[in-house]
Amino acid sequence: MKLLDKLRSQPDWESTDPSTRVTAIRDLVDDDGTQQLLLQIARKDDDPSVRREAVVRIEDLNALVEIIESDGDGAVRAQAQGVVRYLVIGTEDALKGELGVGVLSDEHDLIAVARTAYLESVSRAALLRLTDQRAIGSVARRATRREIAKEALAKLDDPGEIQAVVLKTDDKAIALLAFDRLTEGHLTREVLEQLGKRAKQKAVQRRTRAELSALDALVQPPPPSDHVRVCDELDAVAGEDDFNRGREALDRLLERWADIEGVPNTEVARRFSAAREVAEARLAELEALVVATRPPLLVDPEPEPDQPRVVPVSQEYLVAVETVVRDLEKFVGPESKTVLDERWADLDTKWRVLMSKGPTSGANGEADSSLRELQRRRESVDQRRKVILSEAAASRERAEQDGLRRIQQHCRTLDGLVASENLELVAGERQLRRIRRLLDDPGPLPRRQKDGALRQLRRAHTQLLGRVRELRDFADWQRWANLGIQESLCGRMEALAGRSDKVIVVQFQDIMSRWRQAADVPKDRGEELWQRFKKAHDAVYPRYQQKLDEQAAEREANLVKLIALVEEVEQLASSSDWLKTVQRITHLQAEWKSIGAAPSKQQRQLWKRFREACNTFFSRRKVDLVDRKKEWAKNLTSKEALCAKVEALAESEDLPAAIAEIKQLQGEWKTIGPVRRSRSHALWLLFRSASEVVFERANQKENAAAAERSAVLESLCVEVEALVSAYSTDASSEGLTEKVRELQQRWRDAPEVSPNVRRTLSMRFGKALAQLAAARPDTFRGTDLDPTRKLQRLEKLCARLEAIRPSIDLAQAGTSPVEILASKWRDTLASNLMGARVDEAAERRAAADEVKRAKQDYRRIGTVPGEDGQRLATRFHTVCDRVLAWASPENRG
Repeated sequence: MKLLDKLRSQPDWESTDPSTRVTAIRDLVDDDGTQQLLLQIARKDDDPSVRREAVVRIEDLNALVEIIESDGDGAVRAQAQGVVRYLVIGTEDALKGELGVGVLSDEHDLIAVARTAYLESVSRAALLRLTDQRAIGSVARRATRREIAKEALAKLDDPGEIQAVVLKTDDKAIALLAFDRLTEGHLTREVLEQLGKRAKQKAVQRRTRAELSALDALVQPPPPSDHVRVCDELDAVAGEDDFNRGREALDRLLERWADIEGVPNTEVARRFSAAREVAEARLAELEALVVATRPPLLVDPEPEPDQPRVVPVSQEYLVAVETVVRDLEKFVGPESKTVLDERWADLDTKWRVLMSKGPTSGANGEADSSLRELQRRRESVDQRRKVILSEAAASRERAEQDGLRRIQQHCRTLDGLVASENLELVAGERQLRRIRRLLDDPGPLPRRQKDGALRQLRRAHTQLLGRVRELRDFADWQRWANLGIQESLCGRMEALAGRSDKVIVVQFQDIMSRWRQAADVPKDRGEELWQRFKKAHDAVYPRYQQKLDEQAAEREANLVKLIALVEEVEQLASSSDWLKTVQRITHLQAEWKSIGAAPSKQQRQLWKRFREACNTFFSRRKVDLVDRKKEWAKNLTSKEALCAKVEALAESEDLPAAIAEIKQLQGEWKTIGPVRRSRSHALWLLFRSASEVVFERANQKENAAAAERSAVLESLCVEVEALVSAYSTDASSEGLTEKVRELQQRWRDAPEVSPNVRRTLSMRFGKALAQLAAARPDTFRGTDLDPTRKLQRLEKLCARLEAIRPSIDLAQAGTSPVEILASKWRDTLASNLMGARVDEAAERRAAADEVKRAKQDYRRIGTVPGEDGQRLATRFHTVCDRVLAWASPENRG
């Protein structure tokens, strides 16, 4: 309650009009004093409708118990019991819950508490108060707690209710317990088949099938014979209630018995005789009963003593019966609107009176047939009425469920509105009016759920009412706040009057939007601000419109660019150059994003075409990728087969043949197409590693042979080095020359080795020979090993290289560039005089070739011992480097 409501001289709930008091109670907002006020109204108000409205909102369980025990109006007590049931179901206080259960008298309320109470002790207390087997069965089927369902099942003694638990419960454990209860007695096949068809739990269906299988395993009796079937049907005639139907059945069965071929056994014949006697006795009883109930007014004069007493059917009686039947048929005809009219009971009573006073059949064939026809029409009316009543009940139940769902939906909507931060005052007031109308006329609702649903709706209505009042207060303040907003917007609009850039469009639209949002202001100030705003608006609008036109022109230009992109991508949609087309389409997509806005409708259409073209291409590419994947799979199989062949060659003894076959397989590998990228590298590594195993074995064998060849040269080096050691101290040189020549010849005849190995060993061999020649110069004088001769040859070799290009010596000697140029000029003039043009590039190539030949000659000379030899070697290498630098390709022009 608001403080102003409390300070009123006479609040609405104290009005003399009960409807005003009811409305005031509905509009009360929950706060600290509301519950106390509602309790006071429920205790003291004179009008029962006001007390009921107050009771609906009371949440004190003890107070409600007091009202139930003290209020004199039955409707108020019933309303209070409905609220108690709602509170007891959700309470967390066991004492209060059991107290509330104690005051509940309606069996449906107790069932609801026993099935859905939050506390187990409260559910158990409600279950203890139930005595009806159907009510206990309902708890066993629908209880939310398994323990309560088990206790309810233990209290059941009615097999029908136990069977209903098996069929309808949602708890598998409870269904199996109930099935066990049923199997303790004798279960017929019909019951088992019904359980197997209708049970909700599959476990029960499995148990049922097992029981049926057990029954099928027993010895089945032989099928009944035709005589036995007649006896069975004849037994049913003994329970017939209609004389005519029973007589017709008996005559028909006697004819069938006579027509059956064969002679029945003694037991079946005796059974037939006994059943016939019972049936005829029953028909005699029915005939006597019909005669005894004939009305005395419709009988003829006393018959002769020797004739039976027969009551004829009068025409007046048939007219009366037909009139009642026609009136009854109106209630089930297509034009009837209800079958619950009060006249139905009167007509039904008339029918029963006429039937109780009616004559027996057989007096008059035509009249008797007419009466039976009227009776059949009445039976047809009863059947149609049952169907209509069933449909009406189903329709009423659907309407009640629809009404309940509608109220629950309204409650959810109200809860969402109350919790929403975006609730507007207009929407809240509209919902309040709608809920008030719904509370006044809630429509059909299920009786057991009506109180809880309406209570929930009233609570949601109260919460929304509080929010609406807050919004009303806020709206009053918002009007005053909008004054400041409008003044600010007037200033912003006036500031735009001097601008003409693109910002004017965005800011103008923003100002207009904010002005519309802040349009609600006090009327005394609103007109003044509106005139100021309109003046500034009229000054800015022409420039704003101009910028809009410029933007429209820019959108048209962008539209042309987008059209070009669409046309290009539509052409690319049929391309099969997948890689380049993907790159181009990706570039076009990025370019599309970089283009500004175009007219919205055309842009949407172009985007649809652009996207469809892209999708068409990528769909085709996807299909092609599927085909390529198939090809990759085929290639993968082929390459895996090649890997298997190579791996099989790894242990081959015939290495040359294996190597030849591997080279052939390598050629086949190159002819096979690609495989999936994720498998390609690993597969290639497998193939290469398997191939390298064979090549490595071949290399090992070749390395062993090369090692043997290298050992021959190395042994020669060892022999020469041994001669050096031997002749360095021995004064005699006899036979040394022959030994050296022999070693040189053996060196020349040695098998070929790799160039690097031969170069290293040659240096070692030559160095040893040089040392030997240095130790015995007189012995080798005049030979190739003569140091003096080697010096002379090396001197000539250096001179030959130094004479290749005089300009090089000039540059190296520090000659000035002018002198070098003059030398080149003289050479050119000399060439011209000789009639041939100097080709400097060819000269440089020739110089490089000469250096190569000189290096070969240098290797033939071998190592020259001594300081002079070292000096000439340095001179040789220096000249070679200088000539090669001059003759390098980058200096050949």
